[in-house]
This record gives sequence, structure tokens and C-alpha cells, in this order.
Amino acid sequence: MFLTFLQRFIDYRDALVSKKGKSEQETHVLSCVNILLSTLSTDYRGTIASINKLTSHNEITFDLLYALLVPRSIFVARCAITGLPRLFKLESFTRTQVDGRSVYQLMCESVDLIDRPVSHTVGVGKVQTTILLRHFKGTAKIDSLDAFPIQYHADEAKLRESIIKRGNKWVSLIGVHHMQYQGLAALKCGEKLIKHNVRRIPIFFGMFLNNLLFSTGEEQNHGG
Repeated sequence: MFLTFLQRFIDYRDALVSKKGKSEQETHVLSCVNILLSTLSTDYRGTIASINKLTSHNEITFDLLYALLVPRSIFVARCAITGLPRLFKLESFTRTQVDGRSVYQLMCESVDLIDRPVSHTVGVGKVQTTILLRHFKGTAKIDSLDAFPIQYHADEAKLRESIIKRGNKWVSLIGVHHMQYQGLAALKCGEKLIKHNVRRIPIFFGMFLNNLLFSTGEEQNHGG
């Protein structure tokens, strides 16, 4: 667990070191953090060296994957419907077994549209998502995993920009709009998703927006 937060401890230590006019409590905390880092560096020297060597090449092994799973950090994963990248905040993780094989179970939080049953509308809110990182042999590129920390993306700034732009467009469709659509649609049925392609059909975005999720098809706005 300490190794998962190792870089956070180092960053915290460096911030305290560079701070001028430290209080007595901050000086004491700095001393404690230095002792912790020294102990970790001594007891886990080989493991830390392996993690640093692998991550410097954008690689990781399954057994060392925990080193990337820092709670409250931002992860990239693909949308189950559109295949487009989405951002999630990692809340916690557990290493467990599924069908007799080791997996890391990631509990994540993201922003999505949620039902408002009383008013029969939808709104923006936070939802919980479980992502499984299945066992793999040898080393793997970090950005090839089903979910990975955003800092390992090839172009983090561009990714954030595109997702914010897509999110703003999605939110702008809340309400009632008469539009024509061509592309992929999906209907939520409990925990299942039913996908199908549609061709230039007139649709109303409104109370059904939470059930019909669309990818980047062709859209023509006819007012609303």
C-alpha cells in the first residue's frame, strides 16, 4: 500500500523541503516523511527499481500494477458504447479472482447523466463504475490497458480538451431538441446495453436522453 503512494510521499516531501518558514509541526512532519521514505527505499529497493524502470518505458507487469492504482487519480478508459475515451476518478481497487484468474477490480467515479424520476428529466451527476483489469503475462504498455492513469496518455492535454468539448456538447442536448441523427444508438436495459445503428431518423432529445446514448454520428439541428 505504501508503494502505491510512494510518488505522492516524495512530492509531499519535496514541497515541504522547498517551503520557507516552516512551522514546528511541518518540520516534524518532514522528519517523519523522510524516515518513511528511507525505510521504503531500503526495504523495497529492488521492487522500487523495477517499478521505476518499467514505468519510464511506459510499461508495467500485472504483479506491479498496484503501483499505478493511486486512489483519487484520473484514469482513462473506453466508453462501453462508443469506444471513445472517457475520464474516471479512481476511488479504490481490490485484487481478486474472477473465473479463477487474478484481476484488479477498480471502483471508479465519473460524470454522467442521471435519472430524476420525480420530474421525469435527466441531469448531470456522479455515477459509480467498476472496471476490471484482467491478468496478463510479462509486461504490457500502460496505455494499452483497459484503464490507465492519464499521465501515461500520449497527448494528455489534447485528450482533456476533446473530452471537455464532447461533454459540453452532450450537456447542451439536455432539454427538448428536434434533430436528425445517423450513427450508433444504445438502449440501457438494466445492466445490459442493446446497440443498433440508425439512419437519419428524426428524434427528440428530452426525457429519453438518459436512455439513448449516441456516438459521433451525423447530426443536423432543426431548432429546439
